Amino acid sequence: MALKNSKLRHLIQQKPKWNNLPTKAVRVPECLVEEITTYAHRLDQNTISRTGSPRWLGIKPSISKL
Repeated sequence: MALKNSKLRHLIQQKPKWNNLPTKAVRVPECLVEEITTYAHRLDQNTISRTGSPRWLGIKPSISKL
């Protein structure tokens, strides 16, 4: 793909590290960053199944019912 901006022509086009594109940046609490990132990388590498029972990251919503 040709770069339209002449200032960018000398830059090396980088290949993204993710297999499943496009990606999206999200804001998450710092205490969950490592677990969520690890889970996302495992999904991207197809080392875990996307089907089956859901995995809860944090507090399961049904627990909070009064």
